[in-house]
Amino acid sequence: METEMLETWFRIQRSNAESLANGVDVRHIFYQMLDDEAGEGKSGAKDAKDSKDRPTMEQLQAQLDKTLAPALTAHDYIRFFVADKSKRIIAATSRELIGKQDIPEYDSFLTRALAGTTCVSTPFPSIVALKDENGKLRTGVPTMYVCAPIRDESFQVVGVLALRIRPELEFTRILQLGRVGDSGETYAFDKDGLLVSNSRFDDALILLGLLP
Repeated sequence: METEMLETWFRIQRSNAESLANGVDVRHIFYQMLDDEAGEGKSGAKDAKDSKDRPTMEQLQAQLDKTLAPALTAHDYIRFFVADKSKRIIAATSRELIGKQDIPEYDSFLTRALAGTTCVSTPFPSIVALKDENGKLRTGVPTMYVCAPIRDESFQVVGVLALRIRPELEFTRILQLGRVGDSGETYAFDKDGLLVSNSRFDDALILLGLLP
C-alpha cells in the first residue's frame, strides 16, 4: 500500500513540475534570462538602448518569484531554482545559489532533467541554510527536489526548473503508514544503501552513535 501511495505521490509531483516548467509565463521569463546571459557573455555589457528596453536579471528574478509564488504555496513547495544546460543556476529563491554550477548534490537530478526526464530526488542534506523542524536556520536540513525540463518551441530542452519539497511532510508520512505493531516500520534507502527516511528510533540510534 505504501509503495502505491508513494508512486502516486511521485506522479503528482512530476506532473506539477512539468506543468510549471512549461507554463507560458515561466518559459517567457526563462528565455529572457538566457538571452540576458548570452548578451553579457558576448559583449561584457549591454549597449545603452538594449539596457533601456530589456529588464535586468534582478527584475526577471522578481517576475519569476511572483509567477511561481501561487503554485509553490498551493503545492507546499518551499523554494525553487532554474538552471541552464550547463547546470549553472541562473535564478533561485536562495539567492546565494545564483551563478553556481555543477553542484555535486544536484548533479543526478539535473542530469536526468536535462536529458528530458522529470524526476524526484531522494532526500539529502541541504547545502544552503534552511529552517529545521525547530525553526533554527542551518545547513544540512533534509531536503528533496522535483525537477522538470524546460523546453523551447521545438520541444528541445533548454533548462530545468527544480522545486524544493520538504520530505518530512508527505514523503515521511506515507512511509509511517507502514508501521506494523509496536516496532515494525517501513524505510526508504537510496541506491547506495543510505537510509533516506525518518525512523521513530532516531533518538536511540543517535545515543548509540549509529547516527550523528
